[in-house]
Amino acid sequence: PIEAKMVSKSIENAQKKVEAHHFDIRKHVLQYDDVLNTQREVIYRERREILQSESLKNNVLDMIDEHIDLTMMAYMDAEDPPEVWEEKGIPQVLAFLENDIPTLGELTVSQFAGESYDDIRQALKEAGRQAYDARESEIGADQLRELEKQVILRTIDTKWVDYLHNIDLLRDGVNLRGYGQIDPLQEYKREAFDMFNMLLRSIQQESIQL
Repeated sequence: PIEAKMVSKSIENAQKKVEAHHFDIRKHVLQYDDVLNTQREVIYRERREILQSESLKNNVLDMIDEHIDLTMMAYMDAEDPPEVWEEKGIPQVLAFLENDIPTLGELTVSQFAGESYDDIRQALKEAGRQAYDARESEIGADQLRELEKQVILRTIDTKWVDYLHNIDLLRDGVNLRGYGQIDPLQEYKREAFDMFNMLLRSIQQESIQL
């Protein structure tokens, strides 16, 4: 038997350090899981509301409006003069939106000459709703209600599966940042928040496209 107190004390201290290290790992795993569980609740709540809803028409119209708002914010500065919009902003906005709502490709920059930012936004939203109405007339209201539900659910499920894979990769990689004196948990929370917002944005855009 090892009877030297110095050796016994060293072994005891080593055991405490290992146990403390494992405790920290378990604590961080729980904190990482808390972030993902919060996001999971948001996604599952959205799915439940979609499944229980009789009509998603207003939801889709709101998606179109928000999609136009975000696109304009990305390509146009409300503080710029109209000539800057006409040269760069409006062409970029129309080109981007045309990929999602093809009939908006019929709009031209000249139609918005001299218009205010809010007037342009309102005109684009009106064009988006006209495109929606045309689609509804083409395939029928009942069929569109069912199509909307199936498309949005499928888009959420597909995007969510991809997101879970990407968030696992983030969790694996973010721990290495501790070597750079950066708190891995805070980095994880920040990047997971950004990724989740991108997920919601991509669900919205792809649903509109489909």
